Amino acid sequence: MFPFLPILSRMIAPDSESSTTEPFANFFASAVWVYVRRANIFEQTVSKYTAETLGVWDSVSVSEGFNAEMKFDFSIALDKMRGFIWEDHQWDVFFKKNRITPIQVYYEDAVPNFPHYLAPILAAAGLEMNVSGLRPRRQQKLGNSRSADLAKVLQGMVQRDLITMLLRWQSDQNTDHFD
Repeated sequence: MFPFLPILSRMIAPDSESSTTEPFANFFASAVWVYVRRANIFEQTVSKYTAETLGVWDSVSVSEGFNAEMKFDFSIALDKMRGFIWEDHQWDVFFKKNRITPIQVYYEDAVPNFPHYLAPILAAAGLEMNVSGLRPRRQQKLGNSRSADLAKVLQGMVQRDLITMLLRWQSDQNTDHFD
């Protein structure tokens, strides 16, 4: 959640610029950095869209068809996806600027492989821990079959729009303009 970095930086160094993240990076310079991200932005977008639309954040308290009647607005979903893309970009810039090479953990790997995905993180931190004794995750992934279908629809719509934009651009490049 990159938007919190400038806020935390101002808490660390109240006199710093409002948009800087340098105090945060300096404060945690010797930390083991872990970058948890989603590989599938379409599933991530549908998950956030669903959670915010229905006020449901995990599947523990819902039935399989909890999102059956949910209206899916492509333009709202695109705005959410743009936000994820922008946040990923901000993290990439932050890590590069501060010469940080984080351990990258993908949500799609972490969720089904809990707690074993923690092994490289613990090793990098120099910690030894038997992860097999950890309790199971309390929250469960929100998605269901409709979520997967909506992610495919969103991906198809984005691909269609990109192809349309490319074809329009090519058409504009091949058109002779006479004034």
